[in-house]
Amino acid sequence: MNKLIVIDWSIFVHRAIFSYRYNRQIPVEYTALNMILSCLIKIGLDTSDKVIVACDGRGNWRKDYEAQYKANRKEYRESFDDIDWNDMWSKFNVLLEKVNESTNWYVIKIDKIEADDIASVCSRYFKDREIILVSYDKDWELLWEYDNVKIFSQLLKFNGLKGAYKVKPSNFNAYKLLSQKIEKEKTDNLINPITNEEEYKNREICVNLLELPAFVEDKVKEYLLDVEAEEKNLNLAYFPFHNLREKLNMLINHDTYKDKIVTYEQCVEKQLNKKIKKQKRSKKNGRTEQTE
Repeated sequence: MNKLIVIDWSIFVHRAIFSYRYNRQIPVEYTALNMILSCLIKIGLDTSDKVIVACDGRGNWRKDYEAQYKANRKEYRESFDDIDWNDMWSKFNVLLEKVNESTNWYVIKIDKIEADDIASVCSRYFKDREIILVSYDKDWELLWEYDNVKIFSQLLKFNGLKGAYKVKPSNFNAYKLLSQKIEKEKTDNLINPITNEEEYKNREICVNLLELPAFVEDKVKEYLLDVEAEEKNLNLAYFPFHNLREKLNMLINHDTYKDKIVTYEQCVEKQLNKKIKKQKRSKKNGRTEQTE
């Protein structure tokens, strides 16, 4: 099955910015691109695969339903007075344009729509493809409801190196997770108690990635029609940073990184082995306690 890889752009942007605080010798743009390429190397790219860079647009439709939605984010950013956020946003806007011009990746950025919405619609729209969501955002775990969806996190480790798949629990229940998010979604600042039916419906609309309002779903689908029909050309000469350009070229046109690919099955097996070892240790400790 051909893959569709959806990259959560803001995740890499923010990690690059916070890394820059501790090492200002490396451009933030380089750090973000390098992290993205490192993930793609571990996922592996075939010529028939497609990559979507999912971005948060200006404004947010969810604020029309919940005024407190992510209302704490600006205050949090401003607490880091050593970061010039306007300069950072400017740099990444330019970088996004360069990525769009130089790669065959599809950059999707729509006013008032979030990367979460793009990932959500992709999971339903491309039913004939394996969907790999590249993010550690826990909200995206709802999309495990779809059998063709896997989630790759740059924070998880495999054999000591960062970059691995999250393993979907065997008893995963998307609607149980959804009910928890309706009750309280701390990361999005949706923490006020729900006191009536209208508040419940508004909260559900904001957190439910399994069913988006029609005006959101339809707008994203307009962009996905181009992804489905269009074949973008590579212009690697315009890809930023010479060594990253070479890395992307080798990723696309050679088998250089074939031995670095991490599969979902390997991650499942590793987790199972850890569970078995833990059970054995527990049994061993239990027998030791009984003999003492």
